[in-house]
Amino acid sequence: MTDGPAGQVAAGQVAAGQGSAGKDSAGQVSVGRVTVDRDLCVSSGMCESVAPALFEIDDDGELVVLQDVVPDALLADAQAAARACPTRALTVA
Repeated sequence: MTDGPAGQVAAGQVAAGQGSAGKDSAGQVSVGRVTVDRDLCVSSGMCESVAPALFEIDDDGELVVLQDVVPDALLADAQAAARACPTRALTVA
């Protein structure tokens, strides 16, 4: 299921969050959206090691985004994961 430009897919697969601040189901303030470009992602696991609350490499070796929103408390982790990605497949907006 795609969500935007070719190679990018929706939450639960590779992308998470809302485009602007909002609240998730737990009432936490979300401040951004993480998008993974599947054409670039090589599932190195760097994002998972930096931000395990946001990312996981599944049993099939595919990257999964664990949260539909990036709460304020995890924004720095999401940004660090994007910087750590060797192929620059992650963006935080």
